[in-house]
Amino acid sequence: MLTSDINMIKVFLSSTYKDLQIHREAVIDILNRLWCYVNAMEYFGANQSTPKELSLQRVRESNVYVGILGMRYGSIDIATNKSITHLEYLEAIKEDLKIFVYLIDEDKQPILAKHNDTGKAREALIELKEMVKSNHTTLSFTTPDDLAKKVCIDLANYLATNEVITEKKMNELVDNRLDDISRIDDKGYEFILKELGSIVEEFNDESVLRNIIECLMSLDKQTAI
Repeated sequence: MLTSDINMIKVFLSSTYKDLQIHREAVIDILNRLWCYVNAMEYFGANQSTPKELSLQRVRESNVYVGILGMRYGSIDIATNKSITHLEYLEAIKEDLKIFVYLIDEDKQPILAKHNDTGKAREALIELKEMVKSNHTTLSFTTPDDLAKKVCIDLANYLATNEVITEKKMNELVDNRLDDISRIDDKGYEFILKELGSIVEEFNDESVLRNIIECLMSLDKQTAI
């Protein structure tokens, strides 16, 4: 049950699907753990609206936009000659949503040929990525787990600094939603901060950050098991 300590925000998750399905699942799991209302195509269901109309409507209903750009531009909307993913990003800007964008690290991850656009689609994708990088500070990702960790830190920082979630409530979530939390000592914590580097430089609440890191360590442990 939600309390006065937390106000659920709506997060729109934007990306192509087939090539990033596992990445999306990892991010959705993290968003749910952070008590976000997830606006994602996985939950759209049957609807009388067109896919474009429904997607843009869900963007307008959201507070935060999380964009994941891989190596596909996406399905093209004939009316605008832009992909649905591209239109979702433009709508997020128009609606003045808080925007977080993550770009696949093309040098550190093998990509199946069927998930790698060529020709005009690739040119449009490059143009979109350049637009995004000129408008925002972005992060690159390799694996689904790497992406989920970065989204977790960014969103938790946003929630904490915007008083969407209090330190008290974050601690409750850590204690109640995970049965096996991997606690770390001060030396281990300092080592992890050093390894994370610039990813955590903008994080304002160290106590919340430490809880997040311990949660992520537990997720890694559960995955390994």
